[in-house]
Amino acid sequence: MDSLERGDVEAYIDYRLLKAGYSGSDLFTEKAKDLLFHGSKGIPRLINILAHKALMIAFRKGDHALTEKHIGLAVKDTKSALQHKQGARGLFST
Repeated sequence: MDSLERGDVEAYIDYRLLKAGYSGSDLFTEKAKDLLFHGSKGIPRLINILAHKALMIAFRKGDHALTEKHIGLAVKDTKSALQHKQGARGLFST
């Protein structure tokens, strides 16, 4: 599968959450979605990995929405995302 565009990443996240049974309000802030797109470069497998890690971080902290901080921590914990991060310095500082 090719890389997704920013708008497609948002639709992809919504689709995956729906398939997982989630029907509540938006879990990801707009800034978090932007960082997820940049950190993953739109690669679906990497989107899944980063979103999963960010969800686990938020759950552990008792947070009900995923912010750029959660995504930034997930990116820092993911070697393949760090390789993609080179051109986006400063986006993932936490």
